Amino acid sequence: MSECRCPLCVDNPDEMYTEAHRHVCEVRYVAAMDTNAQRAAYMRGVTKARGAAAADRLRRDAWALMSARE
Repeated sequence: MSECRCPLCVDNPDEMYTEAHRHVCEVRYVAAMDTNAQRAAYMRGVTKARGAAAADRLRRDAWALMSARE
């Protein structure tokens, strides 16, 4: 069994436990959604839970990823 590398267990956590990694994964998730309606609904939830600035950042980064894929 492997040793846990989360921030609670070690001083130098594995990259997958960072906020930056979480954000990149969420950007990919939003960009992969089938419709703009799904994205809009998700963004409303992000705005409610984390605020407009977090939603704007996510929206901007997801849009950039989608544009780069075209």
